Amino acid sequence: MNVDLLYPLANLEAQKHKSKRLVGTPNTRFIEILCKCNGMTNTFTHAKSIVCCSKCKRTLLVPKSGKAKQTSEVSKIRALE
Repeated sequence: MNVDLLYPLANLEAQKHKSKRLVGTPNTRFIEILCKCNGMTNTFTHAKSIVCCSKCKRTLLVPKSGKAKQTSEVSKIRALE
């Protein structure tokens, strides 16, 4: 298999483990969560604490072993860049 090490394909790099990539990049990012009450909350994908809505105080994300799991109160999630 011929692989160009100087210019690797983006989709192949995304499949690799974060420490095996040509340029190490984390798998985490900041996200914007929209609650059912239309309250916006910004948080991290791998949050280590319970994330609540800023308006109605409902639980939006619950921490698991890796990524935080969304609850039924979340209506939309958008990645921030």
